[in-house]
Amino acid sequence: MAPIHFLSRGLLGVALFCSWATAAIQYCHKDELVNMCLGMTTAKNEATSKTDLFMTLGFEGSATTGWMALGIGEQMAGALMFLMISDQQKNVVLSVRTTDGHFQPQLAPEKTPVAEILSVNSQTDTWQEYAFVCYSCDKWATFNPSEKSHPFIWARGLTQKFKTATIDARIRQHDHYSLFWVDMTAGAPAPGEAAAPPALDRSKGSFGASDYGSPSASSGSSADPGFTAARAHGLLLGLAFMVFFPAGAVVLHTGFAKAFEAHVALQLVASLSTFGGVALIAWPIVKNDGFETLLRGHPFFGTVLVILVGIQIWFGWWHHRNFVKLQRKTTPTFVHRWNGRLLLALGTINTAFGILFAKEKAAAKLIWGTLAAVEAIVFLIIVPELVRRKEQLYIPPSKQHDSGEERGHLLETFQTD
Repeated sequence: MAPIHFLSRGLLGVALFCSWATAAIQYCHKDELVNMCLGMTTAKNEATSKTDLFMTLGFEGSATTGWMALGIGEQMAGALMFLMISDQQKNVVLSVRTTDGHFQPQLAPEKTPVAEILSVNSQTDTWQEYAFVCYSCDKWATFNPSEKSHPFIWARGLTQKFKTATIDARIRQHDHYSLFWVDMTAGAPAPGEAAAPPALDRSKGSFGASDYGSPSASSGSSADPGFTAARAHGLLLGLAFMVFFPAGAVVLHTGFAKAFEAHVALQLVASLSTFGGVALIAWPIVKNDGFETLLRGHPFFGTVLVILVGIQIWFGWWHHRNFVKLQRKTTPTFVHRWNGRLLLALGTINTAFGILFAKEKAAAKLIWGTLAAVEAIVFLIIVPELVRRKEQLYIPPSKQHDSGEERGHLLETFQTD
């Protein structure tokens, strides 16, 4: 332990010996899955001129099963996380972690403040309670001890068992989580009280904290993150599946002299946009060892879509080669057509999942809804009419003089049956 913390520990030992501090802030939450309370106080660390954050975390559950976590921040990305992990022998460790996104939280001792468990207050079959401290906690960017509406998150894993509790233990995805807000200005200990973890009083419920609220406008933690790699990923994939791929399919039905060239160009742009968007999110997944995230809803369907894009490119080329040679539809034609339809439908749906997954604002949902409505109108009303008119003008291949080009017959590629 660094020397600057010995003074804090000494003062804290005296305070704990004398009495528990009165909670200046207490947050309690109870529902069908979780029953928990968290008490907080803050104190100036004279050695570092920073703020120490003292916490007492209590929760209902077995001392040998599951884990409980508290995070400073509004979301997993960039949050400072404190995980309480106990094994089947009731050994408990405090693991301080962070992550770049919705990935497995990682140890980062070179970045995160030092924290330690100070006492185990209760470790029964029904209630666990631990007191701990985060030294110089405001070194972390998302923690502001003077904020009146500070976002925190908590998460609970209910069933995971650990043979040995270690700070680097891999945790499974949480079963339950929530966001709450705290008035950190109420966190100073009462006059005459030494800095120490507060005693919980579950009968009083929450005070100085709430399930409802929003960070203040001046809060650095609530600032919009701007145009991040995740948003660039969403933009590129949204354009691919809701603009470029649909436009490439529709242009084949227009009768435009260069329809085939336009189709190829738009599908090429869509494919490049897809692979570019995937590349932007692939690095954080690899960096954070987050491959298990690919099994969840939005990332899982995204992986399927990338595979379908590869299939679409391959069968599109195969269909074109066969058509130029045979001047008729072959099996690759039908695979290319139906895979394209599946690609458009799943791409539109997964774009919505991505917006929800990222918790984007209403504007993003409105844009998706508008584009989805336009797609529905185009493919259900306009395209069938174009196909009907095209069929009236259709010239059989035997009467076409230029067999080297697909011309009007190629327009049947995406027509409905």
